[in-house]
Amino acid sequence: MRQELRIGPEQEFNLVDHNFMASDTAMQVLDHPANIKPNGDPYFVKEGTNSQIEHNWLPTSRIDQLCIEFLDANKAVEKMLRSSEETKDIRVIPATENGAGLATRSSRVAHRTPIYEAIFGPVEHLIRISGIHNHVDRCQSYRVEQFNTLVAMVPGIALTSNSPIDYRRINGFNDSRYNLFANPHTGYFKNLPERLDYIDKIGELPLISQKRHSAWREAYYKATGNTILFDENFSIENTGYPDIRNRPDIGAIGTFEIRKNDSTTLDIHLGNTAMILGVCNRVCSGIKVEHTEVDGDYYFNKEGEGRIVLPTRNYLVDTLVRLGVQTGLASDEVNDYLTQFLNFAMDGLPDQEQHYLDPLYAMVDNRKNLSTQILQHLKDHKYETNKEGEYSLKAVQEANRFVWERQQRAIGHFTKYHDYK
Repeated sequence: MRQELRIGPEQEFNLVDHNFMASDTAMQVLDHPANIKPNGDPYFVKEGTNSQIEHNWLPTSRIDQLCIEFLDANKAVEKMLRSSEETKDIRVIPATENGAGLATRSSRVAHRTPIYEAIFGPVEHLIRISGIHNHVDRCQSYRVEQFNTLVAMVPGIALTSNSPIDYRRINGFNDSRYNLFANPHTGYFKNLPERLDYIDKIGELPLISQKRHSAWREAYYKATGNTILFDENFSIENTGYPDIRNRPDIGAIGTFEIRKNDSTTLDIHLGNTAMILGVCNRVCSGIKVEHTEVDGDYYFNKEGEGRIVLPTRNYLVDTLVRLGVQTGLASDEVNDYLTQFLNFAMDGLPDQEQHYLDPLYAMVDNRKNLSTQILQHLKDHKYETNKEGEYSLKAVQEANRFVWERQQRAIGHFTKYHDYK
């Protein structure tokens, strides 16, 4: 019998004005009476800046339910924004900071920023980068297999990448956000870099979390001479920025928190969430998960024999993740790998929800993710970089417009598909 797990996304959004510049109007949304759902929870919660809001979905085993829940939230925020002259032209976009204005820090979530700055340096641009975290139930009997397969899914950044232009208005990577977070040599956390790796026993995960927490705590102590603020704001479970975080403290059976993806349009987001859930459903139904010792080898149950073979760590990190960051889906290696993962995920979803993977299949077919499409759009409209490799302000405003229009198209599609009123 197929085991069905629940998944609950968290997605950060940016608010922009009619010129598609960052707009510090988050408090008007967060404090609006219409921000409260019928069950008493808010539709949107605070984030790092005054132009960011975050939507947290209730965990469910159905992607249809996630879609409807977002359409409810979108209807609510549109009502909030239209309720005053100050916000009536504000738009909500699933995009990272790209140099179109500089949002101010939110005083409501400033408690951790002094800690980051003490350990790693200025935090100005880190807090402005928007992403998606997915919490998926841990299946008790196959937690090692589930965790390792989620690790092997990290090259999926090439499917959700939506950050080809960084805060300096420079394009250097297909996924600038992931590069900023995860690059062990140049990323923000390079002083205490995370190692992406498989585990052999579930008991390794709390030890890894404890070691990470101790390293961060020691670094903060060396910088400040005490650990008071650190101990008030960090626990073993919520310290650091690993791609997959073990969260035994969430829900009745704990979750694995997937933290690697850019904030992106609804169609791609739901497709990626469906992919994660489908893969976990299959692994947690008891399929055998193995590892290869040969770089470049992997296998995803093509012949239906009940086993998958994950790539070596070296090939995963040094080839698939590296190419995913640099060139996205243009890479043959990344393209083939993610196509096989998608095929594997398909059978872990109900027949009526497999269509959510269609946008991901379309991208691997044409080898163009949203980052690639943004850059092509700018090129088609004659936006070029200067000698220093910088885009103009107008170019990044146009990039924001492009993402917003893509989001509206996705919302319109699902509104019609679900006959949503």
